[in-house]
Amino acid sequence: MPPQKHIAAKFPLLWYAFGLPILYWIYLLFTSQTEIKWDSFDYERLGQMLYHQGWGEFFRTGPNREPLYPFLVSLAMRIGDSMHLPYIKVLAAIQFALLFLTQVSSLKILQKLNVKPLFCALAVFYIGISPALVNCALSLYSEILIIALIPAAILCLSSIFNRLPKYKGSSLFLAGLAVGIIMIILTLVKGIFEVAGPAVLLSVLLIGKRIAKKPGVFKRAIILILVGLLTFWAGVSAYKATNKHFNGNTTLTDRGAWAFYGFAARRVEPMSQERVMAALAFVPGEGSCRRFYSEEQCYFWSFYTSDSFSITKLKELMAQGYAGQALDKELLRLSVEKIKSAPLQYTAFSVLEGFKVFFWETTKLGFVIYPGWLSGLYDLGIFKDLLRLFWALVSLAGFIYTTILLKWNKLTDEQYVTLFFLFSMLLLYIAIYSLFQLGPRYSVPAGPLLICMTALLTQRFYKL
Repeated sequence: MPPQKHIAAKFPLLWYAFGLPILYWIYLLFTSQTEIKWDSFDYERLGQMLYHQGWGEFFRTGPNREPLYPFLVSLAMRIGDSMHLPYIKVLAAIQFALLFLTQVSSLKILQKLNVKPLFCALAVFYIGISPALVNCALSLYSEILIIALIPAAILCLSSIFNRLPKYKGSSLFLAGLAVGIIMIILTLVKGIFEVAGPAVLLSVLLIGKRIAKKPGVFKRAIILILVGLLTFWAGVSAYKATNKHFNGNTTLTDRGAWAFYGFAARRVEPMSQERVMAALAFVPGEGSCRRFYSEEQCYFWSFYTSDSFSITKLKELMAQGYAGQALDKELLRLSVEKIKSAPLQYTAFSVLEGFKVFFWETTKLGFVIYPGWLSGLYDLGIFKDLLRLFWALVSLAGFIYTTILLKWNKLTDEQYVTLFFLFSMLLLYIAIYSLFQLGPRYSVPAGPLLICMTALLTQRFYKL
């Protein structure tokens, strides 16, 4: 029997790593309450629209948000009505199932990387009890869906590319088709994968020497990538064309251009020393900033300021007659102008934004009312601050170690390809979101990937 198969039967800790969080989830299902706030209202509205009026109305009133999470909400509503249960509880149960999928995918990734069972169990267990990840499972926000899909995508992509020597003819075409479909699914949950998806596939060319050791394998990789890209672009273009047909906008969603403008405009504003220092203090979070600087100084680096820039410019352009796709193009043009006015300053603050991802863990994500004892624990200053700082430091260390590990060239081909996809998916996620915002809500999807990297680092220290 291969050492990694049926590992749970040989190593009971994995049963605890999966079982104890499930008991915790059941408890929270009955004792916690989801708050409908901010974007949740829109997800609820779109879920109701899909449930009661169907996809035609979804497209006619668009362009709307990415469709897969609203579809999940509509599914919970349908199941809730048929079982006479509150849909929000049904949705939470489905989302805990997604968190379970995250655990399973992360375990499989770690097993492929030959991480010892003890560290696999610890990683799986923490994914199941992490305050930030559990909060996402209880919230009416789309992050929980991408949290589950990213590790699953990494697992599928690494498996497909590790099997390259075995693909011939139609099997190679089908593998490329599967790769494209994976990227389409990610894009229909989070629009950033419209850029990140092709970038992840093209990044495989960077490891051409590694996968070209066997005759013909690199050529197959190029064919697979081309088929994947064509499939991806065909799928995304079809979705955009549907928007064009129903609402006149050849676009995926309606949020990217104006949001991009707001963050670009804020980053090229005149900077004082205090404003720069406030930006540094804001990296761990707004609460951290307010410990050292005034509310006004910290407010500048909140999303309220960037939204203010966006909305002001949006109203100005709409008053000039811009609408639909023309509005988006003008916003993007103005964003580029802003960036060109201070490129180094913009780049510096974008890089700084990227470091926020390492502060993904938090007990104060919001949108959930917990039982009293748990709220008290999460509000306890020393607990929440130490937990956040601990995971920020070990996540950064794990990321650095993974970067070094990819350079060492001491991995098997299968391990190298798996680790490469883990690293490239995370790096591109950070890079693209850094152009917008990487606050706690948008950083959490990186959590399971950084936990896997931390497990690799922990195993290295264990060997010392």
